Amino acid sequence: AGYLPDEAIEKAFKLQIEKINDALRYTFILSFESYVFDLGQLLEKLKRKGFVIPKNKIWNAWRNVETKYDTGYRGINATIISSQGQKFELQFHTKESFQLKMKTHTLYKEAVSAKTSAVRKNEIIQMMVEFSKSILIPKGVTKI
Repeated sequence: AGYLPDEAIEKAFKLQIEKINDALRYTFILSFESYVFDLGQLLEKLKRKGFVIPKNKIWNAWRNVETKYDTGYRGINATIISSQGQKFELQFHTKESFQLKMKTHTLYKEAVSAKTSAVRKNEIIQMMVEFSKSILIPKGVTKI
Protein backbone atom coordinates (compact mmCIF):
# COMPACT_ATOMS: atom_id res chain seq x y z
CA ALA A 1 0.00 0.00 0.00
CA GLY A 2 3.02 2.31 0.28
CA TYR A 3 4.22 2.23 -3.32
CA LEU A 4 3.00 2.94 -6.84
CA PRO A 5 3.05 0.31 -9.58
CA ASP A 6 5.63 0.87 -12.32
CA GLU A 7 2.87 1.71 -14.83
CA ALA A 8 1.56 4.52 -12.62
CA ILE A 9 5.05 5.95 -12.14
CA GLU A 10 5.72 5.78 -15.87
CA LYS A 11 2.38 7.47 -16.68
CA ALA A 12 3.00 10.27 -14.15
CA PHE A 13 6.52 10.74 -15.51
CA LYS A 14 5.26 10.98 -19.10
CA LEU A 15 2.60 13.51 -18.11
CA GLN A 16 5.26 15.73 -16.53
CA ILE A 17 7.55 15.42 -19.54
CA GLU A 18 4.68 16.42 -21.84
CA LYS A 19 4.54 19.78 -20.04
CA ILE A 20 8.23 20.52 -20.66
CA ASN A 21 8.89 22.13 -24.02
CA ASP A 22 11.99 24.17 -23.32
CA ALA A 23 14.55 21.75 -21.88
CA LEU A 24 16.21 22.42 -25.25
CA ARG A 25 15.96 26.06 -26.29
CA TYR A 26 17.49 27.87 -29.22
CA THR A 27 17.35 31.55 -30.06
CA PHE A 28 17.34 33.22 -33.46
CA ILE A 29 18.22 36.89 -33.70
CA LEU A 30 16.39 38.17 -36.77
CA SER A 31 16.84 41.46 -38.56
CA PHE A 32 14.32 44.08 -37.47
CA GLU A 33 13.69 45.05 -41.10
CA SER A 34 12.97 41.49 -42.30
CA TYR A 35 11.81 39.85 -39.05
CA VAL A 36 8.43 38.60 -40.34
CA PHE A 37 9.85 37.39 -43.66
CA ASP A 38 12.83 35.66 -42.02
CA LEU A 39 10.58 34.01 -39.42
CA GLY A 40 8.31 32.66 -42.15
CA GLN A 41 11.28 31.32 -44.11
CA LEU A 42 12.72 29.56 -41.06
CA LEU A 43 9.42 27.93 -40.11
CA GLU A 44 8.84 26.76 -43.70
CA LYS A 45 12.34 25.23 -43.86
CA LEU A 46 11.69 23.38 -40.61
CA LYS A 47 8.38 22.01 -41.94
CA ARG A 48 10.04 20.85 -45.17
CA LYS A 49 12.64 19.01 -43.08
CA GLY A 50 9.90 17.11 -41.23
CA PHE A 51 9.59 19.18 -38.07
CA VAL A 52 6.10 19.72 -36.67
CA ILE A 53 5.09 23.20 -35.49
CA PRO A 54 1.75 22.98 -33.69
CA LYS A 55 -0.23 26.23 -34.22
CA ASN A 56 -1.32 26.28 -30.58
CA LYS A 57 2.33 26.11 -29.49
CA ILE A 58 3.38 29.46 -30.96
CA TRP A 59 3.34 32.36 -28.52
CA ASN A 60 3.56 35.75 -30.17
CA ALA A 61 4.31 38.14 -27.32
CA TRP A 62 4.40 41.05 -29.77
CA ARG A 63 0.58 40.82 -29.87
CA ASN A 64 0.42 41.59 -26.15
CA VAL A 65 2.11 44.98 -26.38
CA GLU A 66 0.00 47.58 -24.55
CA THR A 67 -2.71 45.07 -23.60
CA LYS A 68 -3.58 43.69 -20.17
CA TYR A 69 -1.48 40.62 -21.11
CA ASP A 70 1.72 42.63 -21.66
CA THR A 71 4.54 41.28 -19.47
CA GLY A 72 7.27 43.26 -21.19
CA TYR A 73 8.50 40.25 -23.15
CA ARG A 74 9.11 40.92 -26.83
CA GLY A 75 9.53 38.00 -29.19
CA ILE A 76 7.95 34.84 -30.54
CA ASN A 77 8.43 31.45 -28.88
CA ALA A 78 7.50 28.23 -30.69
CA THR A 79 7.50 24.63 -29.56
CA ILE A 80 8.88 22.44 -32.33
CA ILE A 81 8.70 18.64 -32.54
CA SER A 82 11.32 16.68 -34.45
CA SER A 83 10.51 13.62 -36.56
CA GLN A 84 11.71 11.53 -33.59
CA GLY A 85 9.25 13.28 -31.25
CA GLN A 86 11.85 15.48 -29.49
CA LYS A 87 10.31 18.76 -28.32
CA PHE A 88 12.34 21.93 -28.19
CA GLU A 89 11.69 25.65 -28.09
CA LEU A 90 12.77 28.23 -30.62
CA GLN A 91 12.77 31.88 -29.65
CA PHE A 92 12.73 34.56 -32.32
CA HIS A 93 14.04 37.99 -31.35
CA THR A 94 15.35 41.19 -32.80
CA LYS A 95 18.75 42.27 -31.51
CA GLU A 96 17.03 44.75 -29.20
CA SER A 97 14.35 42.36 -27.92
CA PHE A 98 17.05 39.79 -27.14
CA GLN A 99 19.04 42.40 -25.22
CA LEU A 100 15.86 43.25 -23.30
CA LYS A 101 15.28 39.56 -22.51
CA MET A 102 18.81 39.22 -21.15
CA LYS A 103 18.52 42.47 -19.17
CA THR A 104 15.25 41.38 -17.52
CA HIS A 105 15.98 37.66 -17.07
CA THR A 106 16.68 37.92 -13.34
CA LEU A 107 13.44 39.84 -12.86
CA TYR A 108 11.57 37.20 -14.90
CA LYS A 109 12.97 34.38 -12.76
CA GLU A 110 11.83 36.21 -9.62
CA ALA A 111 8.37 36.84 -11.12
CA VAL A 112 7.76 33.16 -11.92
CA SER A 113 9.03 31.90 -8.58
CA ALA A 114 6.40 30.37 -6.30
CA LYS A 115 8.06 32.28 -3.45
CA THR A 116 7.30 35.68 -4.99
CA SER A 117 4.19 37.46 -3.69
CA ALA A 118 1.45 38.58 -6.07
CA VAL A 119 2.22 42.21 -5.22
CA ARG A 120 5.90 41.77 -6.07
CA LYS A 121 5.05 39.88 -9.29
CA ASN A 122 2.89 42.81 -10.36
CA GLU A 123 5.71 45.27 -9.56
CA ILE A 124 8.14 43.21 -11.63
CA ILE A 125 5.79 43.02 -14.60
CA GLN A 126 5.28 46.79 -14.48
CA MET A 127 9.07 47.29 -14.43
CA MET A 128 9.54 44.92 -17.37
CA VAL A 129 6.78 46.65 -19.36
CA GLU A 130 8.47 49.98 -18.68
CA PHE A 131 11.86 48.62 -19.88
CA SER A 132 10.22 47.27 -23.03
CA LYS A 133 8.76 50.61 -24.14
CA SER A 134 11.91 51.44 -26.12
CA ILE A 135 11.70 48.24 -28.20
CA LEU A 136 10.40 48.84 -31.70
CA ILE A 137 7.79 46.42 -33.06
CA PRO A 138 8.66 44.82 -36.41
CA LYS A 139 6.16 45.68 -39.16
CA GLY A 140 3.46 43.04 -39.57
CA VAL A 141 4.53 40.91 -36.60
CA THR A 142 1.24 41.23 -34.73
CA LYS A 143 -0.58 39.59 -37.66
CA ILE A 144 1.40 36.34 -37.30
